[in-house]
Amino acid sequence: MANQTAKPDLDIVSRVPSKIWEQIFGHLSVHQLLEFRLICRSWRSIVDGCPALMERILLKFPEGFVLDREYKPKYLVPARNLSLEKVRISTVDSWWTTFGKAIVDLKIIDCEFSLSKLLELLKPMESLKSLQLNNLDLPKSSRLVINLDLSHVESLMISKISGDVLNFLVPSFTQLKRIDLPAGLDENKIINLIHSLKDSLEGLTLDYKPTTLKEIIQLKQLTHFTARSGTLTSEELNEIGKALPKLKSISFCLSMETTSLACLSTMNELECLSLNAPTYYCYKQSKFVPCHKVVRDFNGAKNLKLINFKLSGIIPTSDSLYKYFDNSPNIVDIGLFYCTFNSWFKIFEALELFCATLQRLELHSLHVENTHDRLSEYFDGLKYLKIHSCDMPKKLLIKFIRLCPQLEEIQLSAMDKTLNDEVVLVLCQNLKQLERMSLNNSFSLTDKSVDYIVEHCHALKQLNVQNCVNLSDGAKHKLKSMKNVRCVV
Repeated sequence: MANQTAKPDLDIVSRVPSKIWEQIFGHLSVHQLLEFRLICRSWRSIVDGCPALMERILLKFPEGFVLDREYKPKYLVPARNLSLEKVRISTVDSWWTTFGKAIVDLKIIDCEFSLSKLLELLKPMESLKSLQLNNLDLPKSSRLVINLDLSHVESLMISKISGDVLNFLVPSFTQLKRIDLPAGLDENKIINLIHSLKDSLEGLTLDYKPTTLKEIIQLKQLTHFTARSGTLTSEELNEIGKALPKLKSISFCLSMETTSLACLSTMNELECLSLNAPTYYCYKQSKFVPCHKVVRDFNGAKNLKLINFKLSGIIPTSDSLYKYFDNSPNIVDIGLFYCTFNSWFKIFEALELFCATLQRLELHSLHVENTHDRLSEYFDGLKYLKIHSCDMPKKLLIKFIRLCPQLEEIQLSAMDKTLNDEVVLVLCQNLKQLERMSLNNSFSLTDKSVDYIVEHCHALKQLNVQNCVNLSDGAKHKLKSMKNVRCVV
């Protein structure tokens, strides 16, 4: 019948090299991939035997599932990624030995089992590269010993696990490249763990304390550093920059006494920077704003290799952000969160330095003191734009949208004074490459916007329109009926 999927000519399947099939299957979605592997044994063999294809598939047992003596699966997709969340594990049966050998990425979250069972789970996983353990109550017996090799594991993320269990497990991961340490860990345990991994560690995430700095700057292979909490001074940042010549990514909170960011210039290989202020936010006039001003000076700072820049809760001194951007010419991804600027002119003056190369831009809860603007350059490289809770004048937003003709994704939310039918018409008529659109939390959108989307957005693949109370049920149904569009309304 016409609506049935015909089985492929097996002779053709065998004549075409498997590498060609892998390239063809590589263009399929995960859902399509799983469907195609069921058509015949040859295709299943090709898909199952290709690590690159299997690494796209995540196998997840449902919450509440029980792995016990009664569970004996006849067949499981040989996925490389496995997630166990809120699962009870009473036994590790013989089927696990074969299944576990292929697992590359394992996440175990909020599950019920003993520490000895965890060791049994890990024992056959000779291909395991990444392990995440979260919210596990694992009492440790003094009689328990580790008799397995975990040197092949490169990434370990741990949270809400006791320090004793952590100390028991980590020495077995002798070649870890990345570790995310749990919050609230004793300083001495942090220091000992860092010291034990100083020859292999490339990525470190932890709650920063000044007492840990001495060990951190001994990590000569470190490329990624995230201080999840705690603050760093300019002196500490200078030490880090000079001692860690391979550092490519850093995320941290500046201390209150640090005003100059010239210390960033010591990080010559830096590609990703996320800089936060030690501040609290107050809810005023229906939005969150910093409770006190945190002014920072970017004069003298430059990072020639920087491509990703995130700034949160900070007021850059006059023109200093512009000068920093001018001295860091390769940025393609910018995010500004809870920052304060004198005007929209100052924001776009800095952004226009990257008008030809900027690919992603996110503006979130910006406080702009006046509406003066000047915007004239096309942002021909911009593919992704997200604006949330910003009092951007409608005229400016429309102008900006028209200057971003290559956008593939746009997200506008909590902009009730700005986001209306007129804006939607402009983005629908001008953004011919748009594949993903989110329009949320607006009281001004009406059924007209729905008509504009249906009429003009022919390239659309994903649509999210939520908390727009003036849309009728009929309009919502019209959106859900759009062909080839995954819609959430």
